[in-house]
Amino acid sequence: MLAAILTLSGATVLTSCGNVDNSIVTPQQPQQPQQNKYFTLWNPCEALTALQDYVKDVTNPASANFIPAEERIATFDMDGTFVGELYPTYFEYNLLEYRALDDPEYRDIAPEDVVETAQEIRDFVRNGKKLPDHFDMKHAYAAAKAYSGMTLAEFDAYVKAYAQQPANGFSGMTYGQSFYKPMLQVFDYLKANGFTYYVVSGSDRFICRALTEAIGIPSNRVIGMDVKLHSTSQGTVEGVDYTMGREEDLVRTDELIIKNLKTNKVLQISQEIGKVPVLSFGNSGGDAAMHNYALGNTKYKSAAFMLIADDDQRDHANREKALTLGEQWRTAGYHVISMRDNFKTIYGDGVTKTEFTFPADTSRPTVQRITERGTLLVGTTGDYRPLSYREADGNYWGFGIELAQKIAERLGVDIAFAQTSWPTLTADVQAEPQTFDLAIGGITITDARKETMLMSDGYLCNGKTILCRADESDRFQSLADIDQPEVRVMVNPGGLNEKFANENLTHAQIIVHQKNEEIPSQVAEGHADVMITEITEAPWYVQNDPRLATPLLAAPFTHGEIGVLMRKGQDDLLTLVNSVIAQMKTDGTLRQLHEKYGLVYGY
Repeated sequence: MLAAILTLSGATVLTSCGNVDNSIVTPQQPQQPQQNKYFTLWNPCEALTALQDYVKDVTNPASANFIPAEERIATFDMDGTFVGELYPTYFEYNLLEYRALDDPEYRDIAPEDVVETAQEIRDFVRNGKKLPDHFDMKHAYAAAKAYSGMTLAEFDAYVKAYAQQPANGFSGMTYGQSFYKPMLQVFDYLKANGFTYYVVSGSDRFICRALTEAIGIPSNRVIGMDVKLHSTSQGTVEGVDYTMGREEDLVRTDELIIKNLKTNKVLQISQEIGKVPVLSFGNSGGDAAMHNYALGNTKYKSAAFMLIADDDQRDHANREKALTLGEQWRTAGYHVISMRDNFKTIYGDGVTKTEFTFPADTSRPTVQRITERGTLLVGTTGDYRPLSYREADGNYWGFGIELAQKIAERLGVDIAFAQTSWPTLTADVQAEPQTFDLAIGGITITDARKETMLMSDGYLCNGKTILCRADESDRFQSLADIDQPEVRVMVNPGGLNEKFANENLTHAQIIVHQKNEEIPSQVAEGHADVMITEITEAPWYVQNDPRLATPLLAAPFTHGEIGVLMRKGQDDLLTLVNSVIAQMKTDGTLRQLHEKYGLVYGY
């Protein structure tokens, strides 16, 4: 269990509402609070004017729309209304994903349905896979089960500890600091004008309490999803037949009471507040019922506001979708708050939007993740004829590409290629987040690579050799002939060719050329004398350019094999790849590929 407790009371995100007790304050009459001092983080806009005009009207004792202080009830949705929800999804979704898939004290004992729900969240945020229908309820039941048995104090600490994690997709901010700072000023303004505000959220009540404690919202003003509670010694005895002892704690159960969304929000407001709100703030269709409930107030003037996430520069937003929703909300009679146009800042100074990053998913076997994704992601340099080459139109071809296609066929999935390079190959294989499942195409099996990564069985015999001009083939009959001061040796950067040249050629001129596929023509045109290459590559270039020769093809400087490269921890994928290679050796497919590309079959 996460042990650290988040202390947020001093965080810069709190602005002036950090010490709010939300008690009812009746402003001095007839003087109104200064309007401008509350909205220093806002740009002038229709929504702000509407809010100020409304508040000025209903708090003026001389107005026909005057509302007594005890009736000035405002309700606020939480996620997406004054707390960020796009990192990359709701806080409570992220928390369940961590609980079921990553928490070392729970993930191994998590019930199957909880793991399934958490995995659906992970697939949604990492792979864009659509969430199942009615996922809100599925999540609610899974979450109830995932935290069952925790005391309220333990759960509060668990939430606050996770809230200390850096907010994914942002720098300079934790989850627990991800408040929309302009909306916190709305709380200050309403309090100063005698309003009592409540948080009415679809998230777990106790999650909401843990997060909003930082901005001074009293716990009794938080309404959310509820689960049934028991005392630590109560067991299955009904509460009316049980007397709680002084040393007992309240614990969460796995029994869901209500998911506080849509019409349920109205029911909970009626039951817990007992008054119809006059102001309502939200950001989605799940808040429409709450808004309509307020606008249907027959006794007092009311208003409703919808925030749209239309700022794709400072937040992870779908601007086009947000603008469409904005028009929908205006048609429904709601005032629209634009994050992009109305907010001078969202999260405050020092917070910057970044790309989402994800650690490697180790919760399920690699093969399972690939088959569920439906695509095998293959990294390749695309510069190594005839093993892997990327044409100008983006299409890949070559010996290694056809092997990758055989692996994808065995998995029953599509294939997609990702560009890598020889200098970045190791880093790309080990990258977080993982950019591809395996790398293929001219990758020599070495002990150094096997120490830090996984390598398959060999599918192609390999060894270092040279390309030179055909009219100079008699000149280069040994390594000693090449290692001369007047000999210009060209290699591509970052791979074993450069390594071999640096280790074995102490007198020759070594030239590093960025693009491997251009080096043969550089040699043919006289810009270099020798190319260090492989016996797998050299014959292809000689076949396609009569100006070139490979005089040492039959006597390579080294002997090795080419294999498929993967990151550590993908043992199940390694087993499958080796099985494909073995089958191709047995049924003759591998030999046919060698013949197709003019390569010597060594198996």
